[in-house]
Amino acid sequence: MAISCLPPIADANSNILILGSMPGAKSLEEGRYYAHDRNLFWKIIGELLGLNPKSNYGDRVVALRSAGIALWDVLESCVREGSLDSK
Repeated sequence: MAISCLPPIADANSNILILGSMPGAKSLEEGRYYAHDRNLFWKIIGELLGLNPKSNYGDRVVALRSAGIALWDVLESCVREGSLDSK
């Protein structure tokens, strides 16, 4: 069964684009980029932007947009077994 990427987080002020391959199962289930607790994305972004990585997802998205950062995936859809990087 094919899975599809999440909608981009981007707007006219975006000047940095961070590309992923395809969100993991947890992210797709929750409809949020980098939703798995062990993913370090939000911790790294938190350090860069002075943001609490545990803050509300909507607040994190606003912080990305305010910093001119966009997120999206290079794949629109794919078929894979699980969401481990090795898959």
